[in-house]
Amino acid sequence: MKIRDASSALRTVSRIRIRDAAGALQSVKTISIRDASNVLRTVASISAVSGTASPNPVYGSGRSSSPITIATQNTVVTVNSGSPPYTYSWATAAGPQWSAIAPTQGTTGFRCNGVPPEEVYVADFVCTITDSAGTVGTATVQARVSNTYRSLS
Repeated sequence: MKIRDASSALRTVSRIRIRDAAGALQSVKTISIRDASNVLRTVASISAVSGTASPNPVYGSGRSSSPITIATQNTVVTVNSGSPPYTYSWATAAGPQWSAIAPTQGTTGFRCNGVPPEEVYVADFVCTITDSAGTVGTATVQARVSNTYRSLS
């Protein structure tokens, strides 16, 4: 959203905060006013951060007769709203064998340790995106790895 400051310069606003009755600062996402007909109208809105990861899902494979570490291809987060610059933080609840290769970047692949022969492992990763105003959003991606070794017995 853009507003004019006291000197009439046009400024980009990424966060609006007002003081409540107790004097505490509160964040505001939408400003509405009543017009001459007493109809409530939204005059300004600041959108939350949102993003998408692509490609989704991402894949990786390896071939070994014993458990191996396999990395996936990269995924890229595209941020659709909010105010740059952005920070990124990747996480998963899939277990300690999974990790993001670049856990604080918008572009990353994923690594899975100890994938046994003839197994496919899958994990969901969430990227928390924070913009310059401190607004937070997420993007998700699924990672799949497979050890393609097949025993001849």
